[in-house]
Amino acid sequence: MSPVLRDTTIIPTILNSLEPLEPNTYTIALSTGSDQFIGSPNGYKATYIPPAVLFDLFTGLLELISGECTYRIGTHRPPALEEFLKNSTKSKTYTSHLWIWFGASDSFVARSKTVWICSKVPPQLTSRLRQMSSYSCTKYNATKGVFKDGTLDDVQWHSNGSFYAKKGDSDHVIISPYLEKGETFAFIKKTEPGKEPPFIIHFEWEQRHSNLIRESGASKCSTLSASPLDRDLDRMAASNSFDENNATTTPKRYPQLENLDSRDFRFAISKTCRRPTNDLWDLDLNKGEKLLVLRDMGRGWHIAMKKKEDQDPKAAYARFTDDLDKMLIPGQLQEFPTMKSYVHDCTKVECKPQKQDESLLGICVHDLLALLEGSGRFSYEWLKEGRNLWHPDRFAQFCKPEEAERLKPMAEEMFVMYGILMDECARR
Repeated sequence: MSPVLRDTTIIPTILNSLEPLEPNTYTIALSTGSDQFIGSPNGYKATYIPPAVLFDLFTGLLELISGECTYRIGTHRPPALEEFLKNSTKSKTYTSHLWIWFGASDSFVARSKTVWICSKVPPQLTSRLRQMSSYSCTKYNATKGVFKDGTLDDVQWHSNGSFYAKKGDSDHVIISPYLEKGETFAFIKKTEPGKEPPFIIHFEWEQRHSNLIRESGASKCSTLSASPLDRDLDRMAASNSFDENNATTTPKRYPQLENLDSRDFRFAISKTCRRPTNDLWDLDLNKGEKLLVLRDMGRGWHIAMKKKEDQDPKAAYARFTDDLDKMLIPGQLQEFPTMKSYVHDCTKVECKPQKQDESLLGICVHDLLALLEGSGRFSYEWLKEGRNLWHPDRFAQFCKPEEAERLKPMAEEMFVMYGILMDECARR
């Protein structure tokens, strides 16, 4: 390593030329050794900057003040990440939303908008990411999926099973993945601009540093046998505030709906008419109306929703395949098939954000299932064969060259959903 890259004068001089981060925004990167890079609203500190980045900063080549983003991909990167990077970096829309988190032993989590991939992370984290997704699949030592609501804003993990994943604008957490015990971490809470944020910082084998003052009514920390990370998680949780005026919750006696399992849905027919009460959970029913039963709550109570009469699935699938035959001419495709014109039946709450995202296909995996079942040949092998069409690189052969990079992410979404349906078939 060149001595100039650790020069105590050059690095601060270069970093002082950068614009500070927005309030409550932090960038912290730790290495396997003692190197670190810290960015905050108060400025930047670093013990080391990669040579190529240092050169661009020093010469002024890197100067983005228009809100656009740029990136550089190093030579050493996990093999499982290659295809995801290839597809994401060719689309300007997806590149601007690309985030990658690296850990020890080639572990990583990456996302671009709602699409994500991870590999070699703790199984607890993989399970949590799948719970946050409308669908996911595992293949070739990597798990892919699509978040059902929003995207992932931060994720940290350690091989001991500790992890932190969050959506939305909240507190900042960093956990070093490289040290033995996973006890090097930092928690920085949100605060008003101009005020010092509450924080807890700990380096292994050193004393913790914190300006967090426990309130008298806060719950006690974990027992002395707990790790520093566990104890400080409790302290941070005890200090969190809750704004009742901005909170919206389901009535106490009713369950949340995010864990409904679509494979257990049943249909029912209303025997009588029913007019709703003042309870928002009551349905206005006509005799003979078709319902989709989501969950049996016991004692004669069920969670259900009205079911629209479906179009003929065979006719929808026939129209879909006829249109594909006309559209898929090598080098001629300019627009992706309008999938929601063939099927748009799913009304699950967790699928709504995905279906309303104009950059996506407008359908979810449940819609695709309904469409493909109209073929009358639905099976694992049939799905496997049909999925090949939607591989982004193969699909690009049908696109006009100037449209290929815009259409490939849509093909990848179809490819991923086919994979989810294949996994469902394999489990049956």
